[in-house]
Amino acid sequence: MDGGPELAVRGFPLAQPSGGGEQPFGIDFPPVRDGALLTWRPVLSRAGRRLDPRDGGLPDSVLKAVPVEAPAALSVEPKAPARFPYQLEFLARVTVPLEQPPIMVGKTPDGLRIVFPLGKGGTIRGPKMNGTVEHVGGDWMRVREDGIGVTAIRAIITMDDGATLQSEYSGFVDFGADGQAELAAGRGPQRAPLNLTPKYLTQHPRWQWLNRLQCVAFGVVTMRTLLVEYDLYAMHSEAAGEVR
Repeated sequence: MDGGPELAVRGFPLAQPSGGGEQPFGIDFPPVRDGALLTWRPVLSRAGRRLDPRDGGLPDSVLKAVPVEAPAALSVEPKAPARFPYQLEFLARVTVPLEQPPIMVGKTPDGLRIVFPLGKGGTIRGPKMNGTVEHVGGDWMRVREDGIGVTAIRAIITMDDGATLQSEYSGFVDFGADGQAELAAGRGPQRAPLNLTPKYLTQHPRWQWLNRLQCVAFGVVTMRTLLVEYDLYAMHSEAAGEVR
């Protein structure tokens, strides 16, 4: 400010990165007296790397403070903290038929219990994972009184290269507000949306990166054919910087 000592102000992201890789940032400049000249430049850093415009010979930018009349009453809303950055990486589309009919345990003190054994012909196909969902395991589901089915899924996947993965996860299937009574009567919606949280374990060296992931999945189950279909994503938190 007016040629005085150099100060540092940390910027904050205004939104998540766009599809083109651009991300806007904001900066709160320090208070500047009327008529002062503020010389500034953006310095970028990430994962220990630093980019300063002066290294490329670019000049600093200059702002001149212009006095403005203060409003009669100034109310400043507290600034919300910046959201922690993350990414969702698409791994594959999972398609799994269930055996018909399911095993109806019935209404218990802990909700309506139904077991959906996995059928033959399950597949996982995508840019990161390709394999077969084996004809073992299933979903030991508990349907709550509000019609939400809480999944308890166990499955074995054989990848195309022969690696074996164990998968276990929970999640929600929304059968509707009267879903528990409808399912208990042998009925139900034609299609029910699902949100899942898969995790994977394996010893195979090529696929051990899966051991570190928490995944999410979004899809639907077609009740007439008992076909489950969902898109599988890996969640990557970048709150602590680049670690991958």
